[in-house]
Amino acid sequence: MFNINPKIVKENKDKINKLDVKKRKELEASLGWLFLTDNIKKRTREKIQQIMKNNDKYTVLLALLGVITNIIASSIYITFEQSSGK
Repeated sequence: MFNINPKIVKENKDKINKLDVKKRKELEASLGWLFLTDNIKKRTREKIQQIMKNNDKYTVLLALLGVITNIIASSIYITFEQSSGK
């Protein structure tokens, strides 16, 4: 059915084996993603989107906490300046 050239297979295996560990894992993950069912891809994508939404919520919360802290610190500073300046 298919004519597989062993020389080409060996060359490609050698190329893959020469890759560093990180690049090899990225390649394996990319190839694995191609053969997953659409249902698994959809669930994985939804999980990642939920994690990103949670990260956004935490970021907004921390930003608001920083703003509130800055307002309080400024208020304390102004109060101190006014009381010590008199």
